[in-house]
Amino acid sequence: MNKRVGTYKELLEERERLESLLKTQKEQLMVSASALKAEFQPAFSAISFLGTLVTRDATNPILGTAANGVIDLVLKNVVLGRAGWIARNLIPLLVKNMSSHYIAEHETDIFRKIFSFFGFKKKKKKSVEPGTEKTNGQTIIN
Repeated sequence: MNKRVGTYKELLEERERLESLLKTQKEQLMVSASALKAEFQPAFSAISFLGTLVTRDATNPILGTAANGVIDLVLKNVVLGRAGWIARNLIPLLVKNMSSHYIAEHETDIFRKIFSFFGFKKKKKKSVEPGTEKTNGQTIIN
């Protein structure tokens, strides 16, 4: 492969050959990297899931605090009331972490359900046909 270059033309040919070799090696490297990425995708998913169990998302403190209170009340005191101290403290912690990530992903849907539950709705304006006006209860057609 270490060919002796004697003329300028041979130098240009050698440069072209090396550039094409570099291009094919880059392509092979990209293919190998994408294959490795696809192979390790299940491991990345598992690590991401474990990250949601360990960390808490604090994007919406109002919904997060409400969810934490409900989880403490129901899960810790009622469901796990007679469980051991490890289960009574660890399980609610994991559920709080998971619920905080769920709340962050579905924040608009949760607010929409809360507002519809309490009856906060936008009032619709009455539509008026174009070319008609209402004055003192009488419809005037233009």
